[in-house]
Amino acid sequence: MHGVTPLFVLRIRDGSSLLRIYNEVVALACDRRLCHVIIEVPIESLTIAMTALPRLDFHLVPNFSVSEAFRYTHHLIDPLELTHFVEVVGTNSNDLDELLAAVRHAHMSATTCTNQKLVKAMRQLQAAWAKDPSLREAVIRLARFPFEEGQSEGYDCSSLRNEALRDIVMCNAVADVWMFQQKVLHTAACCWQ
Repeated sequence: MHGVTPLFVLRIRDGSSLLRIYNEVVALACDRRLCHVIIEVPIESLTIAMTALPRLDFHLVPNFSVSEAFRYTHHLIDPLELTHFVEVVGTNSNDLDELLAAVRHAHMSATTCTNQKLVKAMRQLQAAWAKDPSLREAVIRLARFPFEEGQSEGYDCSSLRNEALRDIVMCNAVADVWMFQQKVLHTAACCWQ
């Protein structure tokens, strides 16, 4: 290796424990200095306690910018329709992949795909807060903040931690803010205001 410390990259599978994996690799990486470890973790699975682990730094891989989204789709989608999609759904690569598949293979317009995703998100919100009005209030309050920034104070923690909102909102433990899991959910919540 000529004196260069190798990188050891891990991707955590669903249901795996970051804490358990951290404990197993910390000796290898830190105590014996055999390698540097990079662990890819979904942000929604992090907790405040995990961010306090020693010898651990975090790097958040952001969604695409609008110009990157246009390049990613190779300009195959009408620019006006793609702009509308980005404003409503966002620039997550998974969402852009779904859009490309819908436009190219299902022969659906980007606008129709955008509208379907928004209606689905609105129904998901409706179902989540159907039994508890405090959940609706907490989600609407969170929607008043920009999607990318989230809400860092003044939130109803007990409502946002409710199991019914598990797939809608998350606590970003790295930035210590509550935010929506997807931009389309933020957009849908804004529609209910």
